[in-house]
Amino acid sequence: MEVKYKCGLGDYQEAFVTPEAKPLGRKMLVAVLGGVMVILGILVLTVLGLSQSAAAITIMALWILLLSVCRFVVRPLWIGRDFRKHPNFSREQRLVIDEEGVHYESEVGQSDKEWRAYSRYRETTNLFILHLGPRLIEVVPKRAFAGPQVDEFRQLLQQKLPCK
Repeated sequence: MEVKYKCGLGDYQEAFVTPEAKPLGRKMLVAVLGGVMVILGILVLTVLGLSQSAAAITIMALWILLLSVCRFVVRPLWIGRDFRKHPNFSREQRLVIDEEGVHYESEVGQSDKEWRAYSRYRETTNLFILHLGPRLIEVVPKRAFAGPQVDEFRQLLQQKLPCK
């Protein structure tokens, strides 16, 4: 099958913002470190003269503010800046997909990758994300496929790669 597409900032955001399952150990580490920081913050504010309840409310409000700023201000700015640093991501791509692999072509070059070059794939609402390694991906938007081609590509991915 052959498809053509051009990715944009929305595709870049979806590829890098869509959450992946984190290992339990990492979740526990984040929870413990967050709890320690909350306790230390409350301790410092009580030493400075606030009551424990006022210190707890202050620390929780600061955490909510910090997380909100990171999610709704810092992350979109960082992703937009990073997108502009990768102009090849938004170039028009032509893909030929077959039993052997994926063959890419754009105005700046071409490549042929066998299926074994990919470690896994992920599917989001609008994208197929092919992983070449832990931090190296290729994005194929679902809108590039005509009708039943989406299901055909999904079946080929399921045959050739593990899904995570």
